[in-house]
Amino acid sequence: MLFAIGAVNLDGPVEQGLVICLKAVAVAVVAHAVWGMAKVLTPDLRRFLIGIAAVALVLLLLGNLGQLIAIGFGVIAGIVWCCKLMGAQAAPLKVAISKRVGVMRAGLFAALLIGLPVLTVVIENPWVSLTDAIYRAGALVFDGGHVASPILQAEPAVLEWSAKISSLRGTGPHTRYPGHWNVCQ
Repeated sequence: MLFAIGAVNLDGPVEQGLVICLKAVAVAVVAHAVWGMAKVLTPDLRRFLIGIAAVALVLLLLGNLGQLIAIGFGVIAGIVWCCKLMGAQAAPLKVAISKRVGVMRAGLFAALLIGLPVLTVVIENPWVSLTDAIYRAGALVFDGGHVASPILQAEPAVLEWSAKISSLRGTGPHTRYPGHWNVCQ
């Protein structure tokens, strides 16, 4: 977001070339991530076929219904065909963080989640308001931009700043999230 705010002044040919290069790098990063997820999530033929069938369902049944049907199909197919595969490979999750550090991080998370909105009202600083809006959207959303965008659209601080970066819609680091970044409209 900060890059996008500062990048408003990138309007020359060299700067536009830089933005095009950033887009190309973003495509490569996303392709690498998708390839890595495919190798990890579909390591055998059964799970590969479930994945292909889910992709076909999403492409054939457009909209939310297609996604829900694909998820339902994946759950049922995984239970029917892959239940025995999971039992043999199940291992306890090893966490390399002590209980004390975990409690401290959870306390910091809660303090920021509660304290930033209070600080926004007390200080009335646009940077604090923007930080609060982005922190709450990130803290309460466990998915991509298509989920965070409606939350951010309702935030006055984000709308104020998005007017400043509207010329960069569809470019920059904020496009690394799936879905649409509609706050700039």
